[in-house]
Amino acid sequence: MQSKPQILLVEDNQGDITLFKTAIIGVGKEYDIQIAKDGEEALKVLMGLSSRDAAFRPNLVFLDLNLPKVDGFQVLKLLREREELKHIPVVVFSSSDAQADIVKAYELNANAYVIKPIQFNDYSLRIAETLEYWLNIVMLPEYYG
Repeated sequence: MQSKPQILLVEDNQGDITLFKTAIIGVGKEYDIQIAKDGEEALKVLMGLSSRDAAFRPNLVFLDLNLPKVDGFQVLKLLREREELKHIPVVVFSSSDAQADIVKAYELNANAYVIKPIQFNDYSLRIAETLEYWLNIVMLPEYYG
């Protein structure tokens, strides 16, 4: 098992990427974080098509919905169709509070849907709570891929 939890952030907005990284620092633990700036890049990372990402298997995915090339719903759908990837917890982390988006995300088997808070303190708290829950509280099956 790897020493640091591996997190994949799928986000195209540089401001949100910076917020996420800053919030992670505030948690006070070390994480191996990969950033995918569009859905196509996320799928390459997840499916090991990129040699630099071949050893990267995230313990948790934070997935935005509105992405270039391949949207978050398509990423989620493809992730859940792959036997070797469907066990990875996926938290949809979106600014959308539209019921249609929330329903569709859960229909595609998202593990959670979290609306991005506007205020930084709330944003940081939400990231810390989500990491605590998925990486320290719940028990997930160990991956032997």
